[in-house]
Amino acid sequence: MFKKLEFLSDGVTIRATLNDGSFRIIDKHETELWNSFSAEAEKYTPSEFDKQQEIAQARAAVNAERDRRLGTTFAFAGKSYDCDAQSLARITGAATLAGFAMGAGAEAGNLRWHGGAADFTWIAADNSLTTMDAQTCLAFGNAAATNESAHIFAGHAIKAMDPIPADFTNDKYWPNAKDGQHD
Repeated sequence: MFKKLEFLSDGVTIRATLNDGSFRIIDKHETELWNSFSAEAEKYTPSEFDKQQEIAQARAAVNAERDRRLGTTFAFAGKSYDCDAQSLARITGAATLAGFAMGAGAEAGNLRWHGGAADFTWIAADNSLTTMDAQTCLAFGNAAATNESAHIFAGHAIKAMDPIPADFTNDKYWPNAKDGQHD
């Protein structure tokens, strides 16, 4: 994305371009170069620029908090399960396999729906074992996806607040790890 920017401070105009993350100051004598860019310049005073910087930093902090929370646990059927990126990939894979097994006729209560010699079992965050039929495993995957979605939309809602609350890390803004709902 290309932008022309003008920063106005104490009667001095600083011109710059921003193109795909590359920032270039345009020398005041390069009027022809400046005019060759067809985009309309966005103009900022120092206080407006500082405000935009503060907003960008606050939004990045909200994203970091969202990601931290997503890397913890989520609740399903009365137990907590790991929900870091690697666990989520495993859960998604198991739930996909469960959906295929259901499509192929796996019945409720069949704990060997996955084709293995042992019952399908998942390890909870407390290291206890939970057996799951295909229907339960699919619901487990849906719960993990719902947890992720709830956190993404909670972060979005926080970033839409004006101003972003200083206490955005407070649990009141985020889904409850026990049930995926806000407190």
